[in-house]
Amino acid sequence: MRILEQRTLGKRADARLNEDGLYIGEITPGTGNITGKDGIRAGNNGFAAVVDGVTSKSTTGIWHPSPGVVAKDAILEALRAAPRDTDMRGMQRLIDEALRAEYARCRETLDGRDFPAEETTEAQGETATGASTSPVTSTATGRSNAAVESPTTVGQSSEAKLAYFRDHPNDRLQANAVIYSEALHEIWLFGDCQAMVNGRTIPTTKRVDLLLGELRSFAWQALELQRSQQTEPGKRGADAAGEDNSISAEAKTGARPERSGMNADAQTEFSTHVGLNIGLGANNDDATERSLNPSREPNNDLADATTGNPTDSPADGAVSPDPAREMIMPFLRLQSRFANRRGEYGYFVFDGFTDPKYPIRTISIRPGDEVVLASDGYPKLCPTLAESERELERLRREDPHLVCEFRTTKGFTPSLESFDDRTYIRFVA
Repeated sequence: MRILEQRTLGKRADARLNEDGLYIGEITPGTGNITGKDGIRAGNNGFAAVVDGVTSKSTTGIWHPSPGVVAKDAILEALRAAPRDTDMRGMQRLIDEALRAEYARCRETLDGRDFPAEETTEAQGETATGASTSPVTSTATGRSNAAVESPTTVGQSSEAKLAYFRDHPNDRLQANAVIYSEALHEIWLFGDCQAMVNGRTIPTTKRVDLLLGELRSFAWQALELQRSQQTEPGKRGADAAGEDNSISAEAKTGARPERSGMNADAQTEFSTHVGLNIGLGANNDDATERSLNPSREPNNDLADATTGNPTDSPADGAVSPDPAREMIMPFLRLQSRFANRRGEYGYFVFDGFTDPKYPIRTISIRPGDEVVLASDGYPKLCPTLAESERELERLRREDPHLVCEFRTTKGFTPSLESFDDRTYIRFVA
Protein backbone atom coordinates (compact mmCIF):
# COMPACT_ATOMS: atom_id res chain seq x y z
CA MET A 1 0.00 0.00 0.00
CA ARG A 2 1.60 3.24 -1.19
CA ILE A 3 -0.02 6.35 0.30
CA LEU A 4 -0.39 9.18 -2.24
CA GLU A 5 -2.20 11.78 -0.13
CA GLN A 6 -4.23 11.98 3.06
CA ARG A 7 -6.02 14.54 5.19
CA THR A 8 -8.50 14.83 8.04
CA LEU A 9 -10.00 18.20 8.94
CA GLY A 10 -12.66 19.03 11.49
CA LYS A 11 -15.40 21.56 10.90
CA ARG A 12 -14.57 23.23 14.22
CA ALA A 13 -11.45 25.28 14.95
CA ASP A 14 -10.44 22.94 17.79
CA ALA A 15 -8.99 19.82 16.13
CA ARG A 16 -9.78 17.80 19.25
CA LEU A 17 -13.47 18.07 18.35
CA ASN A 18 -12.97 16.44 14.95
CA GLU A 19 -15.33 13.44 14.86
CA ASP A 20 -13.60 12.04 11.77
CA GLY A 21 -10.52 9.88 12.06
CA LEU A 22 -7.95 8.27 9.78
CA TYR A 23 -6.06 5.03 10.35
CA ILE A 24 -2.99 4.14 8.29
CA GLY A 25 -1.56 0.72 9.01
CA GLU A 26 1.18 0.63 6.41
CA ILE A 27 3.80 3.37 6.40
CA THR A 28 5.74 3.62 3.13
CA PRO A 29 8.49 5.99 1.97
CA GLY A 30 7.07 9.39 1.06
CA THR A 31 4.10 9.18 3.40
CA GLY A 32 5.72 11.51 5.93
CA ASN A 33 5.47 11.55 9.69
CA ILE A 34 1.81 11.17 10.56
CA THR A 35 2.02 9.70 14.06
CA GLY A 36 0.57 12.04 16.65
CA LYS A 37 -1.43 14.21 14.27
CA ASP A 38 -4.93 14.98 15.52
CA GLY A 39 -7.43 12.42 14.24
CA ILE A 40 -4.79 10.11 12.74
CA ARG A 41 -3.50 6.81 14.08
CA ALA A 42 -0.70 4.75 12.56
CA GLY A 43 0.12 1.07 12.83
CA ASN A 44 1.74 -1.78 10.93
CA ASN A 45 -1.07 -4.27 10.35
CA GLY A 46 -1.92 -3.39 6.74
CA PHE A 47 -5.28 -1.68 7.26
CA ALA A 48 -6.31 1.75 6.01
CA ALA A 49 -9.55 3.23 7.28
CA VAL A 50 -11.67 6.35 7.47
CA VAL A 51 -13.89 6.60 10.55
CA ASP A 52 -16.79 9.05 10.80
CA GLY A 53 -18.30 9.55 14.25
CA VAL A 54 -22.01 10.34 14.03
CA THR A 55 -23.10 13.86 14.99
CA SER A 56 -24.79 13.75 18.38
CA LYS A 57 -28.57 13.63 18.68
CA SER A 58 -28.27 12.78 22.38
CA THR A 59 -29.94 14.95 25.00
CA THR A 60 -28.10 13.70 28.09
CA GLY A 61 -24.53 14.99 27.69
CA ILE A 62 -23.06 11.63 28.73
CA TRP A 63 -20.05 11.61 26.40
CA HIS A 64 -17.25 14.17 26.38
CA PRO A 65 -16.20 16.02 24.35
CA SER A 66 -18.88 14.44 22.13
CA PRO A 67 -20.22 10.96 21.32
CA GLY A 68 -18.72 11.15 17.85
CA VAL A 69 -15.22 11.85 19.18
CA VAL A 70 -15.39 9.04 21.76
CA ALA A 71 -16.68 6.57 19.15
CA LYS A 72 -14.03 7.60 16.62
CA ASP A 73 -11.18 7.27 19.12
CA ALA A 74 -12.37 3.86 20.32
CA ILE A 75 -12.59 2.55 16.76
CA LEU A 76 -9.16 3.89 15.79
CA GLU A 77 -7.66 2.04 18.74
CA ALA A 78 -9.52 -1.15 17.81
CA LEU A 79 -8.11 -0.85 14.29
CA ARG A 80 -4.58 -0.43 15.61
CA ALA A 81 -4.94 -3.54 17.80
CA ALA A 82 -6.51 -5.74 15.10
CA PRO A 83 -4.40 -8.66 13.82
CA ARG A 84 -3.33 -8.33 10.18
CA ASP A 85 -5.42 -11.31 9.05
CA THR A 86 -8.69 -10.07 10.62
CA ASP A 87 -11.55 -10.58 8.18
CA MET A 88 -14.63 -8.41 7.71
CA ARG A 89 -16.79 -10.09 10.36
CA GLY A 90 -13.87 -10.26 12.74
CA MET A 91 -13.33 -6.51 12.36
CA GLN A 92 -17.02 -5.85 12.92
CA ARG A 93 -16.87 -7.88 16.12
CA LEU A 94 -13.72 -6.12 17.41
CA ILE A 95 -15.20 -2.67 16.83
CA ASP A 96 -18.50 -3.61 18.45
CA GLU A 97 -16.58 -4.91 21.48
CA ALA A 98 -14.62 -1.67 21.69
CA LEU A 99 -17.83 0.39 21.83
CA ARG A 100 -19.44 -1.94 24.35
CA ALA A 101 -16.36 -1.59 26.53
CA GLU A 102 -16.92 2.18 26.49
CA TYR A 103 -20.47 1.61 27.72
CA ALA A 104 -19.20 -0.64 30.50
CA ARG A 105 -16.68 2.00 31.62
CA CYS A 106 -19.12 4.88 31.49
CA ARG A 107 -19.65 6.10 35.07
CA GLU A 108 -22.53 8.52 34.59
CA THR A 109 -25.84 7.92 36.37
CA LEU A 110 -27.49 7.44 33.04
CA ASP A 111 -31.21 7.44 33.74
CA GLY A 112 -31.63 9.03 37.13
CA ARG A 113 -30.75 5.96 39.19
CA ASP A 114 -27.55 4.42 40.49
CA PHE A 115 -26.41 1.13 39.01
CA PRO A 116 -25.41 -1.65 41.43
CA ALA A 117 -21.66 -1.82 42.03
CA GLU A 118 -19.56 -4.72 40.85
CA GLU A 119 -16.06 -5.87 41.75
CA THR A 120 -13.36 -5.85 39.09
CA THR A 121 -11.16 -8.95 38.90
CA GLU A 122 -8.09 -7.48 37.28
CA ALA A 123 -6.03 -10.67 37.35
CA GLN A 124 -8.59 -12.51 35.24
CA GLY A 125 -9.45 -9.53 33.07
CA GLU A 126 -13.15 -9.98 33.81
CA THR A 127 -15.83 -8.16 35.75
CA ALA A 128 -18.02 -9.90 38.28
CA THR A 129 -20.65 -10.28 35.56
CA GLY A 130 -18.22 -12.15 33.33
CA ALA A 131 -17.91 -9.35 30.77
CA SER A 132 -14.56 -9.46 29.01
CA THR A 133 -12.13 -6.57 29.33
CA SER A 134 -9.70 -7.69 26.64
CA PRO A 135 -6.77 -5.47 25.61
CA VAL A 136 -8.49 -4.70 22.31
CA THR A 137 -11.51 -3.19 24.00
CA SER A 138 -9.92 -1.58 27.01
CA THR A 139 -6.98 0.22 25.41
CA ALA A 140 -6.71 3.82 26.62
CA THR A 141 -7.58 6.17 23.80
CA GLY A 142 -5.79 9.20 25.13
CA ARG A 143 -8.86 11.39 24.72
CA SER A 144 -10.42 13.71 27.29
CA ASN A 145 -13.49 11.79 28.40
CA ALA A 146 -14.88 12.61 31.83
CA ALA A 147 -17.12 9.55 31.72
CA VAL A 148 -14.39 6.89 31.75
CA GLU A 149 -13.38 5.11 34.95
CA SER A 150 -9.82 4.38 36.00
CA PRO A 151 -8.92 0.65 36.10
CA THR A 152 -9.06 0.62 39.90
CA THR A 153 -12.47 2.26 40.21
CA VAL A 154 -15.26 0.05 41.43
CA GLY A 155 -17.70 0.08 38.50
CA GLN A 156 -21.42 0.17 38.13
CA SER A 157 -23.19 -2.84 36.66
CA SER A 158 -21.97 -3.45 33.11
CA GLU A 159 -25.13 -5.36 32.27
CA ALA A 160 -27.33 -2.53 33.53
CA LYS A 161 -25.39 -0.03 31.45
CA LEU A 162 -25.63 -2.15 28.33
CA ALA A 163 -29.37 -2.49 28.93
CA TYR A 164 -29.65 1.29 29.16
CA PHE A 165 -27.86 1.85 25.85
CA ARG A 166 -29.79 -0.97 24.22
CA ASP A 167 -33.02 0.87 25.09
CA HIS A 168 -31.76 4.42 24.35
CA PRO A 169 -30.27 4.42 20.83
CA ASN A 170 -29.80 8.21 20.74
CA ASP A 171 -27.36 7.98 23.66
CA ARG A 172 -25.16 5.34 22.02
CA LEU A 173 -21.74 5.91 20.52
CA GLN A 174 -22.20 5.70 16.76
CA ALA A 175 -19.80 5.78 13.83
CA ASN A 176 -19.42 4.70 10.22
CA ALA A 177 -16.21 3.38 8.70
CA VAL A 178 -14.71 2.28 5.42
CA ILE A 179 -11.79 -0.12 5.88
CA TYR A 180 -9.24 -1.55 3.45
CA SER A 181 -7.46 -4.82 4.26
CA GLU A 182 -4.10 -5.18 2.52
CA ALA A 183 -3.91 -8.84 3.55
CA LEU A 184 -7.28 -9.75 2.02
CA HIS A 185 -7.31 -7.10 -0.77
CA GLU A 186 -10.81 -5.99 0.21
CA ILE A 187 -12.67 -2.79 1.06
CA TRP A 188 -15.44 -3.07 3.67
CA LEU A 189 -18.12 -0.39 3.64
CA PHE A 190 -19.55 -0.22 7.16
CA GLY A 191 -22.21 2.48 6.78
CA ASP A 192 -22.12 5.56 4.58
CA CYS A 193 -18.43 6.41 4.29
CA GLN A 194 -17.25 6.57 0.69
CA ALA A 195 -14.89 4.66 -1.57
CA MET A 196 -13.57 5.09 -5.09
CA VAL A 197 -11.58 2.53 -7.09
CA ASN A 198 -9.74 3.61 -10.24
CA GLY A 199 -11.96 6.68 -10.53
CA ARG A 200 -15.24 4.80 -10.00
CA THR A 201 -17.31 5.89 -6.99
CA ILE A 202 -19.06 3.25 -4.88
CA PRO A 203 -22.48 4.68 -3.87
CA THR A 204 -23.34 4.41 -0.17
CA THR A 205 -26.07 7.00 0.46
CA LYS A 206 -28.79 5.75 2.84
CA ARG A 207 -32.44 6.06 1.86
CA VAL A 208 -33.28 7.62 5.22
CA ASP A 209 -30.67 10.34 4.57
CA LEU A 210 -32.25 11.13 1.21
CA LEU A 211 -35.64 11.35 2.90
CA LEU A 212 -34.49 13.66 5.69
CA GLY A 213 -32.41 15.80 3.32
CA GLU A 214 -35.51 16.28 1.20
CA LEU A 215 -37.54 17.10 4.30
CA ARG A 216 -35.06 19.76 5.39
CA SER A 217 -35.13 21.27 1.88
CA PHE A 218 -38.93 21.34 2.11
CA ALA A 219 -38.78 23.09 5.48
CA TRP A 220 -36.27 25.63 4.17
CA GLN A 221 -38.42 26.41 1.13
CA ALA A 222 -41.47 26.78 3.38
CA LEU A 223 -39.59 29.34 5.47
CA GLU A 224 -38.59 31.19 2.32
CA LEU A 225 -42.23 31.35 1.26
CA GLN A 226 -43.16 32.66 4.70
CA ARG A 227 -40.43 35.28 4.45
CA SER A 228 -41.64 36.50 1.09
CA GLN A 229 -45.24 36.64 2.29
CA GLN A 230 -44.29 38.62 5.38
CA THR A 231 -42.00 41.10 3.65
CA GLU A 232 -43.94 41.61 0.43
CA PRO A 233 -47.65 41.32 1.28
CA GLY A 234 -48.63 43.40 -1.71
CA LYS A 235 -47.06 40.94 -4.11
CA ARG A 236 -48.44 37.84 -2.43
CA GLY A 237 -51.16 37.13 -4.93
CA ALA A 238 -49.05 37.90 -7.97
CA ASP A 239 -46.20 35.70 -6.81
CA ALA A 240 -48.26 32.76 -5.54
CA ALA A 241 -48.06 30.71 -8.74
CA GLY A 242 -44.32 31.04 -9.15
CA GLU A 243 -43.51 30.48 -5.50
CA ASP A 244 -44.90 26.96 -5.53
CA ASN A 245 -42.15 25.65 -7.81
CA SER A 246 -39.06 27.64 -6.89
CA ILE A 247 -36.73 28.57 -4.08
CA SER A 248 -36.07 32.29 -3.75
CA ALA A 249 -32.71 33.59 -4.90
CA GLU A 250 -31.67 34.06 -1.30
CA ALA A 251 -31.68 30.29 -0.70
CA LYS A 252 -28.73 30.09 -3.07
CA THR A 253 -26.98 33.32 -2.15
CA GLY A 254 -26.83 32.79 1.58
CA ALA A 255 -29.74 34.78 3.08
CA ARG A 256 -31.26 33.14 6.14
CA PRO A 257 -35.00 32.75 6.66
CA GLU A 258 -34.77 33.56 10.36
CA ARG A 259 -33.67 37.10 9.52
CA SER A 260 -37.08 37.74 8.03
CA GLY A 261 -39.48 36.92 10.77
CA MET A 262 -38.77 33.27 11.66
CA ASN A 263 -37.59 34.12 15.16
CA ALA A 264 -37.35 31.72 18.08
CA ASP A 265 -41.03 32.19 18.99
CA ALA A 266 -42.13 31.47 15.45
CA GLN A 267 -39.97 28.37 15.33
CA THR A 268 -41.52 27.18 18.58
CA GLU A 269 -45.02 27.73 17.21
CA PHE A 270 -44.20 25.84 14.03
CA SER A 271 -42.62 23.03 16.02
CA THR A 272 -45.78 22.67 18.08
CA HIS A 273 -47.84 22.23 14.92
CA VAL A 274 -45.54 19.59 13.42
CA GLY A 275 -45.53 17.51 16.59
CA LEU A 276 -42.47 18.40 18.65
CA ASN A 277 -44.68 18.56 21.72
CA ILE A 278 -45.61 14.88 21.64
CA GLY A 279 -42.25 13.41 22.55
CA LEU A 280 -40.72 13.05 19.10
CA GLY A 281 -37.86 15.36 20.04
CA ALA A 282 -35.97 12.53 21.71
CA ASN A 283 -36.36 8.89 22.60
CA ASN A 284 -40.08 8.21 22.88
CA ASP A 285 -39.57 6.82 26.37
CA ASP A 286 -37.84 9.99 27.57
CA ALA A 287 -41.12 11.87 28.05
CA THR A 288 -42.37 9.18 30.41
CA GLU A 289 -39.01 9.10 32.15
CA ARG A 290 -39.12 12.82 32.85
CA SER A 291 -42.56 12.58 34.40
CA LEU A 292 -41.40 9.74 36.64
CA ASN A 293 -38.08 11.35 37.44
CA PRO A 294 -38.41 15.16 37.74
CA SER A 295 -34.78 15.50 38.83
CA ARG A 296 -33.55 14.45 35.42
CA GLU A 297 -32.77 17.33 33.10
CA PRO A 298 -35.23 17.72 30.22
CA ASN A 299 -33.98 16.59 26.84
CA ASN A 300 -31.67 19.29 25.61
CA ASP A 301 -29.75 18.79 22.39
CA LEU A 302 -28.69 22.42 22.37
CA ALA A 303 -25.50 22.32 24.44
CA ASP A 304 -22.55 24.09 22.88
CA ALA A 305 -18.85 23.35 22.92
CA THR A 306 -18.27 25.31 26.13
CA THR A 307 -20.27 22.73 28.08
CA GLY A 308 -17.99 19.95 26.91
CA ASN A 309 -20.49 18.32 24.55
CA PRO A 310 -20.66 20.30 21.31
CA THR A 311 -23.59 19.91 18.97
CA ASP A 312 -24.79 21.76 15.91
CA SER A 313 -27.77 23.29 17.70
CA PRO A 314 -28.16 26.74 19.27
CA ALA A 315 -28.48 27.54 22.95
CA ASP A 316 -31.95 27.77 24.45
CA GLY A 317 -33.72 30.93 23.33
CA ALA A 318 -31.24 31.66 20.53
CA VAL A 319 -32.25 31.98 16.91
CA SER A 320 -30.98 28.94 15.03
CA PRO A 321 -28.57 29.51 12.14
CA ASP A 322 -30.37 26.56 10.51
CA PRO A 323 -34.06 26.65 11.52
CA ALA A 324 -34.91 23.99 8.94
CA ARG A 325 -32.59 21.54 10.68
CA GLU A 326 -34.20 22.35 14.01
CA MET A 327 -37.58 21.51 12.49
CA ILE A 328 -36.46 18.08 11.32
CA MET A 329 -34.52 17.28 14.52
CA PRO A 330 -37.37 15.09 15.90
CA PHE A 331 -37.08 12.91 12.80
CA LEU A 332 -33.28 12.86 12.99
CA ARG A 333 -33.65 11.44 16.50
CA LEU A 334 -36.28 8.94 15.38
CA GLN A 335 -33.85 7.76 12.70
CA SER A 336 -31.79 5.91 15.31
CA ARG A 337 -34.70 3.48 15.75
CA PHE A 338 -33.78 2.07 12.33
CA ALA A 339 -30.09 1.57 13.19
CA ASN A 340 -28.87 -1.92 12.27
CA ARG A 341 -32.31 -2.99 11.11
CA ARG A 342 -33.36 -4.38 7.74
CA GLY A 343 -36.00 -2.73 5.59
CA GLU A 344 -36.33 0.38 3.47
CA TYR A 345 -35.18 2.79 6.20
CA GLY A 346 -32.80 0.45 7.98
CA TYR A 347 -29.06 1.07 7.88
CA PHE A 348 -25.80 -0.16 9.36
CA VAL A 349 -23.91 1.89 11.93
CA PHE A 350 -21.33 0.87 14.50
CA ASP A 351 -22.96 1.32 17.91
CA GLY A 352 -22.00 -1.78 19.91
CA PHE A 353 -25.18 -3.59 18.92
CA THR A 354 -24.69 -4.43 15.25
CA ASP A 355 -26.24 -7.46 13.56
CA PRO A 356 -23.41 -9.99 12.99
CA LYS A 357 -25.10 -11.08 9.75
CA TYR A 358 -25.96 -7.61 8.42
CA PRO A 359 -25.07 -7.41 4.69
CA ILE A 360 -21.82 -5.44 4.36
CA ARG A 361 -20.71 -4.35 0.91
CA THR A 362 -17.27 -5.77 0.12
CA ILE A 363 -15.15 -4.61 -2.83
CA SER A 364 -12.30 -6.76 -4.16
CA ILE A 365 -9.08 -4.86 -4.91
CA ARG A 366 -6.25 -5.89 -7.24
CA PRO A 367 -2.59 -4.94 -6.84
CA GLY A 368 -2.00 -1.62 -8.60
CA ASP A 369 -5.56 -0.34 -8.13
CA GLU A 370 -5.81 3.29 -7.05
CA VAL A 371 -8.14 3.59 -4.07
CA VAL A 372 -9.79 6.56 -2.36
CA LEU A 373 -11.48 6.26 1.03
CA ALA A 374 -13.37 9.25 2.44
CA SER A 375 -16.04 10.37 4.87
CA ASP A 376 -19.28 11.96 3.70
CA GLY A 377 -17.84 15.40 4.41
CA TYR A 378 -17.04 15.42 0.69
CA PRO A 379 -20.44 15.63 -1.07
CA LYS A 380 -18.82 14.84 -4.42
CA LEU A 381 -15.87 12.48 -4.18
CA CYS A 382 -13.20 13.04 -6.84
CA PRO A 383 -10.05 11.13 -7.84
CA THR A 384 -7.79 13.62 -6.04
CA LEU A 385 -7.97 15.56 -2.80
CA ALA A 386 -7.58 18.90 -4.59
CA GLU A 387 -10.52 18.16 -6.90
CA SER A 388 -12.69 17.06 -3.98
CA GLU A 389 -11.86 20.27 -2.11
CA ARG A 390 -12.71 22.38 -5.18
CA GLU A 391 -16.10 20.68 -5.47
CA LEU A 392 -16.75 21.39 -1.80
CA GLU A 393 -15.93 25.08 -2.30
CA ARG A 394 -18.15 25.24 -5.38
CA LEU A 395 -21.06 23.88 -3.37
CA ARG A 396 -20.38 26.42 -0.62
CA ARG A 397 -20.72 29.22 -3.21
CA GLU A 398 -23.66 27.89 -5.19
CA ASP A 399 -25.73 26.06 -2.57
CA PRO A 400 -24.50 27.26 0.85
CA HIS A 401 -27.46 25.86 2.77
CA LEU A 402 -27.36 22.53 0.90
CA VAL A 403 -31.04 22.59 0.02
CA CYS A 404 -30.84 22.65 -3.80
CA GLU A 405 -28.19 20.67 -5.66
CA PHE A 406 -27.05 18.60 -2.68
CA ARG A 407 -29.88 18.17 -0.21
CA THR A 408 -28.65 17.07 3.17
CA THR A 409 -29.62 17.41 6.82
CA LYS A 410 -27.34 20.38 7.54
CA GLY A 411 -25.73 23.21 5.61
CA PHE A 412 -22.71 25.46 5.77
CA THR A 413 -22.68 28.00 8.59
CA PRO A 414 -20.35 31.01 9.00
CA SER A 415 -19.01 29.83 12.36
CA LEU A 416 -17.79 26.44 11.06
CA GLU A 417 -15.09 25.53 8.54
CA SER A 418 -17.49 23.29 6.63
CA PHE A 419 -20.88 21.62 7.01
CA ASP A 420 -19.20 18.45 8.33
CA ASP A 421 -15.83 17.03 9.32
CA ARG A 422 -14.01 15.54 6.35
CA THR A 423 -11.34 12.89 5.78
CA TYR A 424 -9.67 11.65 2.61
CA ILE A 425 -6.95 9.13 1.81
CA ARG A 426 -5.70 8.01 -1.62
CA PHE A 427 -3.30 5.11 -2.11
CA VAL A 428 -2.16 2.45 -4.55
CA ALA A 429 -2.84 -1.11 -3.44
